[in-house]
Amino acid sequence: MRRRVLIVLSVVAASWLGLVVLLWLAQDALVFPGARHGVRPIQVAGVRHFTLQGAGGPFRVAESVPANPRAVLVFFVGNGEDLVSATWRAAGFARHGVAVVVPEYPGYGGSAGRPGVDALHECARVTALHAAALAGQHDVPLVAGGISLGTFCAAHVAAQSNAVASSSSAGTAAETAPVVARLFLAAPPSTLAAAARSRFWFVPVGLFLRHRFDSLAVADDVRCPALVVHGEQDRIVPLELGEQLAGALAGPTEFVRVPGVGHNDLPLLPDTALGQRIGRFLRGE
Repeated sequence: MRRRVLIVLSVVAASWLGLVVLLWLAQDALVFPGARHGVRPIQVAGVRHFTLQGAGGPFRVAESVPANPRAVLVFFVGNGEDLVSATWRAAGFARHGVAVVVPEYPGYGGSAGRPGVDALHECARVTALHAAALAGQHDVPLVAGGISLGTFCAAHVAAQSNAVASSSSAGTAAETAPVVARLFLAAPPSTLAAAARSRFWFVPVGLFLRHRFDSLAVADDVRCPALVVHGEQDRIVPLELGEQLAGALAGPTEFVRVPGVGHNDLPLLPDTALGQRIGRFLRGE
């Protein structure tokens, strides 16, 4: 009997260890699933496509500029989204009366490089600089925004913005990080590790996670007004993580719990009351 128990325990332990190894090997695919889409056709009117130069090579960008925009939104998509999704995001958010610039991440679709923390942050910085130049042309403020994984990029850009605003040599610093007037976050994880633990609680995620995205680490440097929206039924990024991040941001922050909504069905466009609320924030009303 004892031997049988030992055999069962050994099988369970070996199976668990095998699962840990499998997750460790597959984590790039789990963290960046959109990188597997390849180059897909895009059919959306009113959105311009071009490339910007990042450290790992050129990456693709979608941009929509309505007449007389009230602000410029640089928006960062989720981990399963490529230029197709970026194009739809640009067209959708432009309906709020703001110009929208959305990059495709390095290693996704037709964009060069490989996805990772440094690569996405560099992509975010370069895109934000372009968006800031566009905001300057229209004499409107720059707003940073993101959804899910993209909120790490948005928070990073906003945090760098504070460093620029606080610098005595802001003229030089503005060449590397533009000033952000407002921050919009949808379904944000506090850290990628925390989001991963909520799904894979049965393995030691903290020991083998390679991609350490962390918005809590920069929350003290986010001084601009922020709007954070999160679905109460989110099973991918628990609501508590969004609440935690909202509470850590140093600037005035409004947190909106969205009842009956999960991770992928947040109503962000002007067709709903929440969408209209988001639009007012983006426009600075």
